[in-house]
Amino acid sequence: MYLPLILGLIAILFLSVSGEPVQEDNRIAVVGGTLIDGMGVPPIPDSLILIDNGIITYAGKRQFHPSLPSGARVIDVKGRYIIPGLIDMHVHYEDWMGKLFLANGVTTVKDTGNDPDWITKERDRINRSSDIVAPRIIACGPVIDSTDPIWEMYSTHIAKAGDVIEARKIVRGLAEKKVDCLKTYINLPAAVMQALIDEAHRIGLPVTGHLGHVNAHQAAAFGIDEIEHVSGVAEASLTDAAVEKVRTVKNKHNSPTGENWPVQPWEFTSPERLQSLIQLLVERRVAIDPTFVVYDRIAHLNDPMREGDSNLKYIRFSEELRHLWVPDNYFRIFGTKPWRKQEFDRALKQQHARMRFIREFANSGGIVVAGSDTPNPYVVPGFSLHNELELLVKAGLTPMQALQASTFNAAQVIRREKTLGTISEGKTADLVILNGDPLRNIKQTKNIHLVFKHGLIYKPADLLK
Repeated sequence: MYLPLILGLIAILFLSVSGEPVQEDNRIAVVGGTLIDGMGVPPIPDSLILIDNGIITYAGKRQFHPSLPSGARVIDVKGRYIIPGLIDMHVHYEDWMGKLFLANGVTTVKDTGNDPDWITKERDRINRSSDIVAPRIIACGPVIDSTDPIWEMYSTHIAKAGDVIEARKIVRGLAEKKVDCLKTYINLPAAVMQALIDEAHRIGLPVTGHLGHVNAHQAAAFGIDEIEHVSGVAEASLTDAAVEKVRTVKNKHNSPTGENWPVQPWEFTSPERLQSLIQLLVERRVAIDPTFVVYDRIAHLNDPMREGDSNLKYIRFSEELRHLWVPDNYFRIFGTKPWRKQEFDRALKQQHARMRFIREFANSGGIVVAGSDTPNPYVVPGFSLHNELELLVKAGLTPMQALQASTFNAAQVIRREKTLGTISEGKTADLVILNGDPLRNIKQTKNIHLVFKHGLIYKPADLLK
């Protein structure tokens, strides 16, 4: 009766040191771990997960399935914890990032701004071959901005919509390229965004937005599906009397003109208007991806300690990326003069305000998802999603809510809930085996023993060599 367990332990010892997945028997039994299935229910101790050809055929209490399939490869994870594969909901993917994501248990990423031809080709290459060492990709294509875009240097990553007709044409063109979603950007005018969302929904594409000229109330009324960076929320919650004060502060603090990144007028918001906005967003089921981690890195760009992150060695710098990571260059892109101490201090206060908002939003039934916005300065692919989960908990979400932000909720928002997001029968076998309990300490999501993507097993240390 002990032979299957012995064989399973031997199999773990012989995981490929090259970082390539183990490809033996298609039937796998993951035995004995505490299962946190992503659905928000209490964990299941001494669980059993059966996998056949990359698909979960059973997930639950071991006692309810006493016999294992004949010939199944047994992996004993007693004393460990099992969560669904993580989903990073805000990534600007590059081809060197794949192993970093998988090593961190990130089995799916949503790309929110890229060359549409390259990213859809890369998506298809990875998604059609389960053994490629990279996360599956959900591709939004380029950001869709006005004819005066922010990221002019990344011309292939931007689609420019000058009017309603152009916006609808862009949507149809991207649909022909088979993108999975669309992303609107900072300078897009209201009428153009409304037409874009209408056309996208007519075709069946969800829309996320980094808001600027359009605030969160307007975007929700237009039918937007998701909001990035908590953008447009502060602007939607200003009293009429506060608008002039905001203009004065923007001038005083060298803040961007005509958009809201990375400065937002949180100190002038009305609590009543914030609560009203939360109610609207919850009713309309508009998800929010806070990307707290990128705000945290921006607020500390003046801190020399940022260079002490040991994970920076994994960054593969292109000329463009190295330019972006210089603080003065970063701010200049957004039309902002180099920051002084008072701008950095204000950025930290704004981060606290965003965190309070997200806590209230989540407690009111709002849909929160987790994204990193890598590779912005000091946001390292894979590793930074764990920082995001920690910041969600710091904001006031429970560890379970934070986990669901990168599993259950994320799968719902990318419309992959039938295959991803939970560990349950019929789902793709994306699992992360942890050495510690993430519900006691969310930092345990970084303490990874093994990663499964579509039933193939990876050892993090091998992927990071």
